[in-house]
Amino acid sequence: SVFFSFWASLLLSLLLGVVVTEVINIEKIIFIYKFMMPVLLYLSLTRVSLTENEVHQLVRISFIVFFIMSLWVFIYIYLTSSGIIVGNSRVSFPLSNYRYSDAHLYSSYLSLSVLFFIMIKNKIKYSKLFIYATIFIGIVATILTGSRTGVVVLFSGFLVLLFYNFSGIRIIKYFIFLTFSTLIMISIVTFLPEYYEQINALNSRAFSFNISNDDSVSIRYLSLLKSIEES
Repeated sequence: SVFFSFWASLLLSLLLGVVVTEVINIEKIIFIYKFMMPVLLYLSLTRVSLTENEVHQLVRISFIVFFIMSLWVFIYIYLTSSGIIVGNSRVSFPLSNYRYSDAHLYSSYLSLSVLFFIMIKNKIKYSKLFIYATIFIGIVATILTGSRTGVVVLFSGFLVLLFYNFSGIRIIKYFIFLTFSTLIMISIVTFLPEYYEQINALNSRAFSFNISNDDSVSIRYLSLLKSIEES
């Protein structure tokens, strides 16, 4: 019933938009598919019968893909900085059009994967060192996408994890891990001066939330106000 109510509201919204504006925009139909994706994924997973061994294999494969995608961010920065490939300063998915960055989607994938694998880290059948190293690489890679989306998802996710796993020892562990991550980031910039400008620009963009001086943020902010007004 919850899903039905959501889709009914979405379809009603699209219908009202056509009636009010008297313009039929076929491209907006894609939003139905976009919002259905999480539901379709959930429904497909709940209807597939997997053995425990198959589930572990699926997790292992997903973790390796996450590891490769995290490394690709660093490889991409090297390739663009060295002039080996010509593309946007912000990362794009492998084998895509590098001139047009899809870093916002990339950062969403990385940040959600980081949180997911942190939550199931005890069920991943790899060495603890490899698991923690990969998660760390994923966090740094998320920041180096230069996308605020990933940073917000990580920040929000870590707050939720701390809330549900509240203990002094865990907080100390998280603090040590974040401090170590920060020191590694500083070391990367210090020992790789040829990439300093690009890394610094990506890092600054990821943590910049100045509405007045940032077109990307201000457009989203104005769109939010407009949607509230129209609602």
